[in-house]
This record gives sequence, C-alpha cells and structure tokens, in this order.
Amino acid sequence: HFFDSSLEGNGQLDILDAQTYSVNLAFRSQLDLANLIHLQQLPQDTLAAIHPAGICALSGTVMGNIKNPVSLNSSLLLMSDELKVYGLTLNNLKIQLNQEDGQVKIPQASAAFYGGSLAANGLTDVTKDKMPYAAKIIAETVDLSLLKQATTMRDKEFSGTFSSTAIVHGELKSLQDVKGQGTFLVKDGYLWAFNPLAKLRDFL
Repeated sequence: HFFDSSLEGNGQLDILDAQTYSVNLAFRSQLDLANLIHLQQLPQDTLAAIHPAGICALSGTVMGNIKNPVSLNSSLLLMSDELKVYGLTLNNLKIQLNQEDGQVKIPQASAAFYGGSLAANGLTDVTKDKMPYAAKIIAETVDLSLLKQATTMRDKEFSGTFSSTAIVHGELKSLQDVKGQGTFLVKDGYLWAFNPLAKLRDFL
C-alpha cells in the first residue's frame, strides 16, 4: 500500500544477468491521484497546476528488460468513475495504452464530459529523443452551460452544445509547440460572452 493506493502483481523476474533484468509481470492497482503529491520524483509545480483528483483502477502486463524501459512490451487499462484535472470532471473514463517496439499507442480513450463525450486515440515514438506524437481528439455535444460552471466564465451568458474534431501533432518534450487542424460546431448556442466574439458583436 502507498497511502490510499494499492498495487498487486504476480509474475517472474530474472536478475541473474546483470545487463538484463527480465520481467514478465501482470498487475492491478487502485490509485488515488491525491497520493501523487507524495512522489517527489514528479514535478510538483506541474502537478499543482493539473490538480488531479479521483480514484483510478489500473491493470496491465509488462514484459521485457526493465533496465531498458523503451524496449518493454506492455499494456495498460485505466478506468475511473470520476476523475478531475485542471478543475474539469471526466466521468466513466477509460484509457487503453500499449507499448511495443518503442511505440506507445493509445487505441482508445473515452469519457463522458459535461452532458457530452470525449474520445481520443494517438501514438508516440519513445525511441526518439524528442518523442514525436500525433493524436486525434473528438468532442461531441458538450453542454457549454454545464461546462462553464467549472470555469472562470461561470457568471457569463454562455450556452449551446459544442462538438469538434482535432488532429494534433508535436513533440512531448515541447508540448507548447503543438500544431494541428480541426473543425468545431456550436448548436443552439449563445457565445457573445466569449471575449473574442464579444469584440465582434460590438463591431457589428
């Protein structure tokens, strides 16, 4: 146990060869994200900004040489009834992640999100120094009147349903330089309280 989190596993570990620690492990864990603040190896300023909260159930397998993590073959399934990041709530979250031959793929990620849904898939190459990635993110019929209650715009007149599809790419070591393209649609909405559109309204 680690504070309110737990980890169980079974499998084999071969440490006879000093150059290769071979592992074949299956595991499951119950992780309370509030416990992450006790891991000093994590950047605490970033963690404070993300402010993760919630209970996650994780299960998966790991095979290969643990002295060379990039070469590992592994699979992970993360599920959570409710998870919060950046003050936003994700319900019924499910993320599948696979690593093989230095490629990390997320074939499926989905969650309920303020009356609508989010879905994503993506991949990254961890064998390359800057770890290039690409991802597709889809939002469907997110209720903006519900979403605004979790933001600093809760006192603004803001409504409608939001849907979008975005394809982004970049490098994990410079996330601020993300590039991409996409489309979005707002139906039955009032968006004039959104600052850029408010300026357009005043002009008109």
